[in-house]
Amino acid sequence: MSKTMGSRLSSEKMKQWMKIMVKVNEMRASGTECDFTIKVDEKMLHVHRLVIRAASDYFDKMLSHDTVEKQNSSVTLRDVNFAAVKGCVDFMYTGEIKITHANTNDILHVASMFQLNEICEKVTVMLQESLELAVFFEIRETAIMYNLQSLIIACDKYALENLELLSKEKTFSNLDVHYVIKLLREKAFAYPNGEDSKLAVILIWINADLENRRCHLSKMTACLNFAKISPSYSLHVSEYEAVCYESSEFMKALFISQMKMQRHEAKPAQLQHPGITNCILVFDLKNKELKRCHPSNGETKSLCPLHDNLGGDNFYTACILGNYCYVLVEKKKTLRYDFTNPKNGWETRQEMAHVHQWMSCVTIGDAILVVGSLCMEKYSESEDKWSDFDASGVNCKESSLAASADFVFCVGGSDSKDAGSKLAIHEMKWSPLPPARYKRATPAAVVFNNVLYVAGGIWGSFLNHLT
Repeated sequence: MSKTMGSRLSSEKMKQWMKIMVKVNEMRASGTECDFTIKVDEKMLHVHRLVIRAASDYFDKMLSHDTVEKQNSSVTLRDVNFAAVKGCVDFMYTGEIKITHANTNDILHVASMFQLNEICEKVTVMLQESLELAVFFEIRETAIMYNLQSLIIACDKYALENLELLSKEKTFSNLDVHYVIKLLREKAFAYPNGEDSKLAVILIWINADLENRRCHLSKMTACLNFAKISPSYSLHVSEYEAVCYESSEFMKALFISQMKMQRHEAKPAQLQHPGITNCILVFDLKNKELKRCHPSNGETKSLCPLHDNLGGDNFYTACILGNYCYVLVEKKKTLRYDFTNPKNGWETRQEMAHVHQWMSCVTIGDAILVVGSLCMEKYSESEDKWSDFDASGVNCKESSLAASADFVFCVGGSDSKDAGSKLAIHEMKWSPLPPARYKRATPAAVVFNNVLYVAGGIWGSFLNHLT
């Protein structure tokens, strides 16, 4: 037999089955051959035993034994909605049922009782597609009540992706402590602001009933990596969150973690040479000298001759790290001048990993960060080693760096469609800056008194704007 003929016969069987069920449903509507009655609130539904037994395990078990319902040819259902019962009975005959948000719980209650899994699956799909903040808690409660596993999983996934927003809903405080802890322990999801976000969620839940919930602080904060809580948020909770500053255990964990983090990043104290304090270093190409200029009194002093690579057409950039002046030359060369031992002259350090035609650099702790033509590199002074630095999503070409105590800013660039990016030093995570007024490549950038200044650069022509 060909596949085409087989498909045609299968289709004919389906049509025949539908024709029979349509006729049986018409007989039900007219009461013909009905031999069983379902009673709800003094209302009655006349049905056929054979149909409801075939469609529902609930009725099959009821009518396959010598039960009272079988003897009386009727069953009385209590605490159910008549319209929902009728809808489920209609489904047994027609395979169709109308489900709305208004009748979801009533339909699920009856469908679960009658063990009509197809209806439960239909409701599950509808509720999954309807998940949003306004109805999340109601849908989750429904999923748990009727043990809808796929819906429970979908709710958990939605909660993880929207936990901060959910925590601002009034009904968030109704969640069980074990469920909140389960979400906080989930490692598959990265919270927008890291451990700060997780601690904020914990405090929102506890503060909703502070006296009865402060006892949960210890086991909830066990989900946190205290070392990754930002110093600014650590200070905030220590000063303004009573549940935190009144808990010696919490404050001890926070203090120790912050100290460990600082000790990990620390290095022996190094007094900067007075010769380079509050001054400007000048690369005098005409006289081929490195000079020091004090703006306060106008004093200028020659420090040393310039290195042979610091002249001609070579492009380079420089920064101060400790008692050294580091100069990065476009042909990968790294030079260093020691202010404490001027007799040593210029030292050559390990070459950069990449060739850059345009460079800008800043210092972060005991390291140098440089942005070049297409990428970023980081230099470790203690290891005398260059390594690639993650600049995902950052425009590097002809951009410039500036740094503050907490952030590194990468601004401008010839490929720039926005203002640039900023790196949170504590988290080592890049994020976009607000839109800039002007587009510019190779600008000058500096942070002064917590303000980022960007000036000059090129965009079609030389620019003289300051923002």
